[in-house]
Amino acid sequence: MKKLLKMLLIATMIISIMLPATATYAASGGNDYPVVLCHGNGGWGRNEFDVRGYYWGGSFDLETSLNNDGYEVYSAAVGPFSSNWDRACELYAYILGGTVDYGKAHSDKFDHDRYGRTYPGLYPQWGEVEQGEINKIHLLGHSQGGQTTRLMVQLLEEGMQSEIEAVLGSSPTQEQIDAAVESGRLSKLFTGTCNDWVASVSTFATPHDGTTLADSVNLVGGDVLGLFVAQLGGITGVTNNTKYNLDLKLDQWSLQQKPGELYSLYFLRVMGSSMWKTTKDFSNYDLSTKGAAEMNAWVKDQPNVYYFSYSCQATKKALLGYNQLPDTRYMNPLFYGPTMIMGAYLNPTTGIGTSWLPNDGIVNTISEDGPSLGRSFGNIVAYNGTPQIGKWNNLGVLTRTDHEDILGRSTSNEMIDVKDFYSNHFDMLKGL
Repeated sequence: MKKLLKMLLIATMIISIMLPATATYAASGGNDYPVVLCHGNGGWGRNEFDVRGYYWGGSFDLETSLNNDGYEVYSAAVGPFSSNWDRACELYAYILGGTVDYGKAHSDKFDHDRYGRTYPGLYPQWGEVEQGEINKIHLLGHSQGGQTTRLMVQLLEEGMQSEIEAVLGSSPTQEQIDAAVESGRLSKLFTGTCNDWVASVSTFATPHDGTTLADSVNLVGGDVLGLFVAQLGGITGVTNNTKYNLDLKLDQWSLQQKPGELYSLYFLRVMGSSMWKTTKDFSNYDLSTKGAAEMNAWVKDQPNVYYFSYSCQATKKALLGYNQLPDTRYMNPLFYGPTMIMGAYLNPTTGIGTSWLPNDGIVNTISEDGPSLGRSFGNIVAYNGTPQIGKWNNLGVLTRTDHEDILGRSTSNEMIDVKDFYSNHFDMLKGL
């Protein structure tokens, strides 16, 4: 049974490579801030992994189409299997430009390199004041990308005192902090001085409270992600042409592909890394219900930010019993295995009851409306046409939509015109 569960989970994770990341924005009202899209677990950037198509749109170039229609949209690329902390640091550098700083305290705690890649910046003027107005952005995250954007906003608004003290000691003055930022010893992301840089956060099919699929992965040994990586190596081929090979972006763990190393051998080496089993600082833990609850406890909903969420579901109740099964009219067949695992997974000791069974093939529908696990208060409201700032405005459940339909990478009655769907959402953001 355990072997069968592992096989189903591996198949599930292979599908997740077709998931997540890129958002778009249009013009028409209260603001003209650009939209930055952040992909989810197993996702990729716009100019990589061409064999899988666009993360946002699949065979359809959603980003270019939206930009041609007058929306200012950018796609970010962060570590496909990295933790939300590492991804948030990468997202910050990717948007603003500069070298990724994972933080001295964080890097020391998890024993990986402090600095990562250097990026030119998607929107280098982000946060600058022009004509008395801050250059803000809207963030849109799919799947894990929603968790990542939330965490980055938390750091932008409130910083991280442990990171400041790791560089400057206890009780540094503001002048010392400013000088450390200026010299590059401390990332501005950790100082709590990037206030009001983000207008809104939108999350599509995001596991705010985790996914029981990740719980199942951990239940059978926690090494399924490593096995998945090996499988992916076989799928993508043995060439060194990076256009056809997913960039794992695990530089902080010294897991880069070596010069002349075949891609399949690189994946085998990554699979054999002890990192997967010895750290909580990667996506498998963050996507679990336990990891998500820990993040929800300290990542707050900022009072000056609008939050929006879309939930997805493509399952139906079994004729007998409580299980949820794939609705074959709408569910991608690649998601059938994961769907049946999640559709039967109960854990009363952690509060996982029958309300968690409906899902979109990767994430439990109940988890997608906003963060609640790990919190003693409720901050999720049904959207009624008037957005509430500082709260999670749930835009509803797309009941015939699986985890990648909402990206336009499959077929769904809800997603007949994916560009129109995104345009309508960005028009709403524009009116904020």
